[in-house]
Amino acid sequence: MAFMLLPLAAQALEIRASEKENFSRVVFEFPQRTDYDASQQGNIFRITFKTPAPATTIPSISALTRVEKIAQSNDTVFEITVKSGMSARAAALGNRVIVDIKGGPSTQTSAPTPTPEASIPSDAPDVLTPPIEPVKKATEPVMPAVAPPVVETLKTTIAAEKPTGAASPHTITLGSSSALSMAVFKRDDRLWLVTNQPNMVVFPQVEGRQAEDFPPFDKIAIQGGTAYRVQLPANLRTAGVVVESEGLVWKIFIATPEKQKAIDIWPLRTIEANAADNKLSWKLPQAQDRLQIEDPQYHDQIIVVPVTGTGFAAVPQSFLQFELLESYTGLAFVPEIETFLVTKEADQVVVRSPDGLMFSPASDVSGYIAEIKKLQAAKAEPAPAATKEGEVAAPVVSAKEAGLIRFEDWRQAGLEELKRQSVSVLSGLAAKTPAGQAEDLIALTKSSLAHGQSAEAKGFIDYAVLVLPGLADTAEVRALRGVALLQLGQADLAYRELSASSLDNIPEMAYWRSIALAMLEDWQQAGTFLPQETAIPTNWPDEIKYRFIPFMAETALRKGDIALGERLMAILTNEATLPPYVKMHVDYLKGESARQRGDNERAEQLWEELSKSTDDLYRARAGLALVSLQYSQKKIDQAEAIDKLERLRYAWRGDALEMTVNFRLGQVYMEAKDYLKGFSVLRNAASLTPEAELSGDITAFMVESFKKIFQPETLKETDPLLALTVYEEFGELLPPGEEGKAITQALAERLREADMLEQSAKLLGKQVKNSSGLEAVTAATQLAAVRLIDRNPEAALKALEGVEEPLSKASTEDAEPKRREIALLRARAHSQLKQPDEAFKVLNTIPQEGDALRLRADIAWQSQRWQDAAEALERLVQAERISVTRPMTDAQANLVLNWAVALNLADNRYVLANVRERFALAMQSTKNAKLFDVVTRARQNAGLADRETIRSFTSEVDMFKDFLESYKK
Repeated sequence: MAFMLLPLAAQALEIRASEKENFSRVVFEFPQRTDYDASQQGNIFRITFKTPAPATTIPSISALTRVEKIAQSNDTVFEITVKSGMSARAAALGNRVIVDIKGGPSTQTSAPTPTPEASIPSDAPDVLTPPIEPVKKATEPVMPAVAPPVVETLKTTIAAEKPTGAASPHTITLGSSSALSMAVFKRDDRLWLVTNQPNMVVFPQVEGRQAEDFPPFDKIAIQGGTAYRVQLPANLRTAGVVVESEGLVWKIFIATPEKQKAIDIWPLRTIEANAADNKLSWKLPQAQDRLQIEDPQYHDQIIVVPVTGTGFAAVPQSFLQFELLESYTGLAFVPEIETFLVTKEADQVVVRSPDGLMFSPASDVSGYIAEIKKLQAAKAEPAPAATKEGEVAAPVVSAKEAGLIRFEDWRQAGLEELKRQSVSVLSGLAAKTPAGQAEDLIALTKSSLAHGQSAEAKGFIDYAVLVLPGLADTAEVRALRGVALLQLGQADLAYRELSASSLDNIPEMAYWRSIALAMLEDWQQAGTFLPQETAIPTNWPDEIKYRFIPFMAETALRKGDIALGERLMAILTNEATLPPYVKMHVDYLKGESARQRGDNERAEQLWEELSKSTDDLYRARAGLALVSLQYSQKKIDQAEAIDKLERLRYAWRGDALEMTVNFRLGQVYMEAKDYLKGFSVLRNAASLTPEAELSGDITAFMVESFKKIFQPETLKETDPLLALTVYEEFGELLPPGEEGKAITQALAERLREADMLEQSAKLLGKQVKNSSGLEAVTAATQLAAVRLIDRNPEAALKALEGVEEPLSKASTEDAEPKRREIALLRARAHSQLKQPDEAFKVLNTIPQEGDALRLRADIAWQSQRWQDAAEALERLVQAERISVTRPMTDAQANLVLNWAVALNLADNRYVLANVRERFALAMQSTKNAKLFDVVTRARQNAGLADRETIRSFTSEVDMFKDFLESYKK
């Protein structure tokens, strides 16, 4: 029995990645449904599955515009690194978990979303975001509320792909809360599902590897039932079909060889002397009353006999007066005569005609049947017949004709009667089949929901799924469970149920999805789902209205639809009395409606009153709204806004409202340029509920604010110590890649300018470690220069140790300027170390011009090699081409003076006399005139004081200083 210990991790996991029009998608598909937890921290979206799922292959992300990396941390955890500003959300769809990444550019160009500023002008009217912001009308929402049918354009899987031309297994599911009879048959390339339950709202759901190849089902209203039909994909038109039923849930398996095919039933022929008595009969004990359909394609009639169970099928047969279609459960006939009759007699389905049935000769029957059993290939689809004048084709309808959640129909008995019925039903369950038990439990679920008994409703629906597991993924059960969870306040779990793709075609689900998202504070997506029409809420019982309509009204106002918001509020305010908590919510929304209409006085009045109430929630909400309004109108200043918001921080704790208050407070601190306090408050806000949508907004604002502080124009006006503290305290906000390196570089330069050399060197050291190639060489030279400015030559030489390898891989054109720069820095370091010979040795490796000559002169000067210094300075003077007829610049005057000093100290009186004769007149108009006269006068005229003046001057000269100072700029 050791094989039973194999872990679940051995099960196949398939991962797919695809790029959609407005979002990127990653799909995790398991062999069976699995639970998961998901959260996003910064740019990392982490999803943890309850079922171990080791991956040997990660899908290619080359086509994904919003994803940088997908990785698996361990057997249950995957991490998706999304690009800056993106947000991700997971949704369950059967045995698939779908992660959609939203935000930023899409394959279509859309208008950019404005990003918050770190510093907001003092005259901005809305520095505090209003309490309810209209949802931005963007090309795509931050995150879709429901995962649409999965149609991946890029499929990279762990398991080997099956050939696309093969008939992969597929399952079609149709379920209901009451027992169904069904007939499943095929006509040409179309599969039909016909049930005896009228006004069906849900559509059949398809699952399988190529489920997206199925077109949408047509739904046809018929008397006494509902019919669905779908054209089968080309590679499934000749595949085997098997039907299974649990009473409330029917499953149609296509191309599934392991399923047991139904037994073909053949008719018994009864031939009498009188042709009118001839008949055909099929033994079908589970047959129900016949249904009649007009085929929209051929405009003829199909007579269908549904059954309550499975195990009976029929091969296609053609008779002179009718055609028997290929069926997989039940029977389907296409009459060719008007007098064709189908009846149910005892355990048989009987076909006859008053005009008499005509049969082929008995001798032909056996061969005919043998031929039929080969199953004909799919027929080519004939062109649709023209509709006769005055004839109306059977309507193909959508799901808009009815609703799943019908509180008014379910609320027939009072609450006491419901309790009595619950006891009666539960006590009688043991005597019923699982399907019967589930049907009764679902009926109790509906009644409980209509009476606001949410805990009981959830218990009943969970019990129904327990006794009949096949119900779990049906549309009606997911809708009922979702609404029950909403009534319990468990919006996250409710949203998972309500976002099932099986509910996509049911318009009323838009209300419930919108409500769930609103309760989760995801107002943008809630606004995309909220419909304009308000007929359904007006029919809800009071308990339901009070619970949910305020969320719908708030969603409408947040998307800027004042008229819809006020219509929804009117549903409540028309009531004679409202519970206090509902009245406060409505008054708060009335204030917002007034603000959006420009009646700020009315809004302020409503919010002022609420801000003094004893209810903590609405005291905090109204207080926040009031501060926002007064600040935008300049009725309070920055300091007052901060004071009021600081007090509001503790008025309400534990959900998105606390986050919002902190967000607003952090924004005002940032405007006041109190960056440390602002970032601290914002960080705390984002950490309160990391998985919340607002947390992502706060993080995005922090990142943008951080980047703005380190822009050159802002950084120049910021105290360098404050900038460094922000950088170190909130380093997690540093963008990755080149953008982050640019910020570090800018800060290092600002610190050098402020003579904070040690701090600047530490930042440049990080740049060296985090860079490669010529970028690392540049950072190393900057670090060496800072170390030399700080008189730390050993550290400068160490900084330059690793530059040779990247230089050897660079082109000559790129490498040579760097080598020259490095040689100058190394020579300067040896000079500071009192190693002039080593310094000259390094300098001799590069051309002797410009900065190299200047450094040579400086090294000779510092080591008192005056003749060497004089020779280098002479070449520099010659390069300057100084004209004695034009005024000298300060730099030229300094250069000539230095040359003269070096000649004086080298006792080179002959050249010194020439310098005096050549430049004396030009030097008289410079600031160096007096010192030049002292240095160049004849020896017999020079006194002790002159020599001391020269010695003092030499100690102050640093001819290479300008080269190093350039690294500060």
